[in-house]
Amino acid sequence: MEVCEQSEAFAEEHGGVAFSHTKIILREGDQYYYAIASRRYPANSKVDLHELDPHELDLVPIPASQIWPPFPTQFTQAPEPLPQDCYVKRPSLLYYGDTEDRDSTELSSLLLNEAEVCEILRASPHPDIAQYLGCIVKNDRITGLCFVKYGMNLSER
Repeated sequence: MEVCEQSEAFAEEHGGVAFSHTKIILREGDQYYYAIASRRYPANSKVDLHELDPHELDLVPIPASQIWPPFPTQFTQAPEPLPQDCYVKRPSLLYYGDTEDRDSTELSSLLLNEAEVCEILRASPHPDIAQYLGCIVKNDRITGLCFVKYGMNLSER
């Protein structure tokens, strides 16, 4: 099992903000999970799964259907193998399961909507918009969006 993402969460407490928990996204094969840990793991630190109390760590599976939408055959599939000068955009799973955010369990809808917009822009390209190369597809589902990677970002430009 590998750690894919992690983020500390804070909550209001006594008129201020205090650490609440760390949310950890894990992957084993093609299955993703999230877990809540009471220990602090800042974004730049490494989570050692052996240090976590297995009784405290409740792994919650994230269904693939809620992350990756089915690939519509009329969409563009990214070239295989991927070009070396590309950037693959994948959704962050850190907000999955947040009870305040209804869209957190509808990541597949958000990814599909973004792919639809990219397909429209691909048909009418503009020099000031990143060039879209197509969808990354695995098991007939969109797992990422592929773009040309540029030599510098907007701030550097």
